[in-house]
Amino acid sequence: MVAIKKSKLSDGYLIKRFINEVDIVSQVKHRNVVKLMGCCLETKFPLLVYEFIPNYTLLWHIHNRSLDYRFSWEMRIKIAAEIAWAVAYLHSATLTPIVHRDIKSSKILLDHTYTAKLIGFGVSRLFALGQSELTTLLDGTIGYLDPEYFQTTHLSDKSDVYGFGVVLAELITGRRPFSYDEPYESRNLATCFVSAIQEDRLLQILDENLVEGDLIQLKRVAELTERCLRVKSKERPSMKEVAIELEALRSVENHQLRDEDFNHREIMEKLFHPATPSNINGGYLLQHKKLGDYSANEKIRIFTVEDLQRATNNYDEGNIIDRGRYGTIYKGILPDYGVVAIKKSIKIYQQQIEKYINELEIASQINHQNVVKTLGCCLGTEIPLLVYEFITNGTLFSHIHDPVLASNFSWEMRIKVAAEAAAALAYLHMVPVIHGDIKSANILLDQVYTAKVTDFGAYRLDNSESTTFVQGTIGYLDPEYLQFGQMTEKSDVYSFGVVLAELLTGRQEVSFDRPEEERSLATFFLSAIEEDLVLQILDQNLLGQDKIEQLKRVAKLSVWCLSEKREERPSMKEVAMELEALRSVENHPWTDEDLNHEKIMEHLFNRATSSNFNGGFLLHHKLSRDYLDIETVRIFTAEDLQRATNNYEEGNIIGRGGYGTVYKGNLPDYGVVAIKKSRIIYQGKIEKYINEVQIVSQINHQNVVKILGCCLETEAPLQVYEFITNGTLFSHIHDPILASNFSWEMRIKVAAETASALAYLHMVPIVHGDIKSANILLDQTYTAKVSDFGASRFDTLDDYVLTTLVQGTIGYLDPEYLHFGQLTKKSDVYSFGVVLAELLTTQKAFSHDRPEEDRILSSYFLNAIQDDRLVQIVDKNLIREDRIEQVKRVAKLTESCLKSKREERPSMEEVAMELEALRSVENHQRIDEYLNHKEVDEHLM
Repeated sequence: MVAIKKSKLSDGYLIKRFINEVDIVSQVKHRNVVKLMGCCLETKFPLLVYEFIPNYTLLWHIHNRSLDYRFSWEMRIKIAAEIAWAVAYLHSATLTPIVHRDIKSSKILLDHTYTAKLIGFGVSRLFALGQSELTTLLDGTIGYLDPEYFQTTHLSDKSDVYGFGVVLAELITGRRPFSYDEPYESRNLATCFVSAIQEDRLLQILDENLVEGDLIQLKRVAELTERCLRVKSKERPSMKEVAIELEALRSVENHQLRDEDFNHREIMEKLFHPATPSNINGGYLLQHKKLGDYSANEKIRIFTVEDLQRATNNYDEGNIIDRGRYGTIYKGILPDYGVVAIKKSIKIYQQQIEKYINELEIASQINHQNVVKTLGCCLGTEIPLLVYEFITNGTLFSHIHDPVLASNFSWEMRIKVAAEAAAALAYLHMVPVIHGDIKSANILLDQVYTAKVTDFGAYRLDNSESTTFVQGTIGYLDPEYLQFGQMTEKSDVYSFGVVLAELLTGRQEVSFDRPEEERSLATFFLSAIEEDLVLQILDQNLLGQDKIEQLKRVAKLSVWCLSEKREERPSMKEVAMELEALRSVENHPWTDEDLNHEKIMEHLFNRATSSNFNGGFLLHHKLSRDYLDIETVRIFTAEDLQRATNNYEEGNIIGRGGYGTVYKGNLPDYGVVAIKKSRIIYQGKIEKYINEVQIVSQINHQNVVKILGCCLETEAPLQVYEFITNGTLFSHIHDPILASNFSWEMRIKVAAETASALAYLHMVPIVHGDIKSANILLDQTYTAKVSDFGASRFDTLDDYVLTTLVQGTIGYLDPEYLHFGQLTKKSDVYSFGVVLAELLTTQKAFSHDRPEEDRILSSYFLNAIQDDRLVQIVDKNLIREDRIEQVKRVAKLTESCLKSKREERPSMEEVAMELEALRSVENHQRIDEYLNHKEVDEHLM
């Protein structure tokens, strides 16, 4: 019997979580983690097959009071210890540490012997232990969310410790982590539990079924729970420490031994037995990690030590074809395979072991004609030996930089190799996999000059991984990766831009023969392009080939790839399309408009999985059913919007965000418009777009951006809005030049208009859900327009919307929304209070430049108000003697909006009235000043 997990077809968000879940769970081998048996890839969304766990969830056992058996303390501490081992294993014993991110009692299953099994890896992350990851997207469940994760956006292994602490509190108290049935101040279990322990009230909150248990032991577990629930993560224990303590207490329960009788070494051996043997053996680790599955699928073959010794004539020096930092590559001959390349490490370091294991793990899952194929490995040695197909024609590096080879390396060959390598990388990014070390030496060429991307040692499966250990090659490294330690798909794009520069110039990525400021090819190349010296830096072998226009276009593409800011670089898909188009022109002298880009994309990605999930269809269904009874939204065709944006030309981009790109366009009958296009690769956002059209189409207010129509023919619906000419409020506050001209009168006008729009929305009733300065646009007369309704909710319960999925932007999020799972109108009030604080201080809502306790602007602002330091934090452009009282009134209003308790905050209607009153005073003062000046002038005359 098995358990089969099927996604909800209407919820695209789950696609990404399913892929992540397979990625993580397939790497985990532990008896207290549910086992993934397989999956089905033939349906629209993958089906996952797990071992069947028959005895329900821990949540059910704790909170179901109709059970006809007693859920004893012995059973509870056994389960707690087992899950602690499992989480400690994830943090400390897997090759790449895993943070679960959603530890809770409903994610713990019990089998027929009450052995605990951890599930739910959909939001888990792989990254270096002890490191933290910055994120603005909160994942998790109300009641279990680490408060420091919310406050600082740092996700670490200690977030799991906090979640596990809540589970311990559930086991001790029998209470739910969060309950609307409790009094308001007691709804959050973690808060109540910590208060009770600090006030020595354990007996009052203890589950009545445990009152007759071992109170000394219960107290020790309660104290451990309190440490897990510390607000500051550095004060929490590690999961390893938690596991040791629980195992020790459980041993006392079973054997009544004294503390000094515990052999902590044995405990630790028990913890790491599932993953690591006593001697460090890379082959053993790799076999344990995933190769059981690989060999079963016949993706790679397991060779013996003797096989590879015979193949290389015992690693004869004459068979060496390359040496590198991580090892030596030998040419060998194997029965059934012929000539092969065998990669052998030269140093036995743990870091190199993990690199090799990572390389095989990733490479064995990739199937693309432009990626070197992995044939097998040998697990009988300390370091696994990797066996690859043999590529006969050397590296791209040698063909560019060897004078003899370069003289015969024509432009046709170069653009062919570039297009093929780009297609391979675009494919990898769709998997999604990041290469991490793209360079000309890692692109091989076969006998017909087909490109083959190789060297998977630096590959990553997670495109948001943060690290302090930099991998890669000098000259090719993304400067933002060096600066922030975050490797993304755009890091590969930058490196590929350097390869393009090599192909164009014939110069090496780093050269000490060039002046110091030009040693890096990227710098040298960009300087030359900026000074219009492209012809002077071209490889002499390319001159006279009558390809100047093509060369210039590739140079322009290379410059785009080498953009300093990642968000300004193209995707590898865009790079591949451009190169394939140019290559097609090279092979067939067509004009640009003759090129069929859809066919090009089909050619490039014919091995990739395409989605049939059509957001346009869903939106059509919703709008035709409920919302198009009045003609408020026009349905445009895909061709309409392509023409309007000149086929989504890069020069028409006016904004990029987490959910897509906004283009400027021109439509008959409408003039200039803004067209919002989703990033189709993130299909989990389609529901967000549908929600946005559904809500905005019903709103009619002068201070809300007007939706003109949409396109339903594409996978993700395109939205057409009125064009707002003057940018965002965020830019007017935080751009130094714009801010210096952004007067107090303008600021209070914008604040009052935005408050009026929100008060109107709350009367509909709609909760916006993501109020921030970046979502307030300004037109040419500085009239405010509220935009971006993707996170909005219809307030069907009059007072609040219940949710366990947190949406919004760090720095603006209502703390009670995080704490109690209620999105209300007062959540918008809190967020608007942050906007007011921005207007007063010109400080950003969240900043790592401020001390840790002041990173959130609301905390920084309230601390200053409490310490009577308002004048010190207010924007210096606003300080004027005749205005100080007004500034103080707005500051007082801001403080009211930022109250921790919702009931103490004003309504948006009250906020709007107060701001309108202040604005009227401002206008009257200006009139009085004018009249006074006029009287003086008349008197002088």
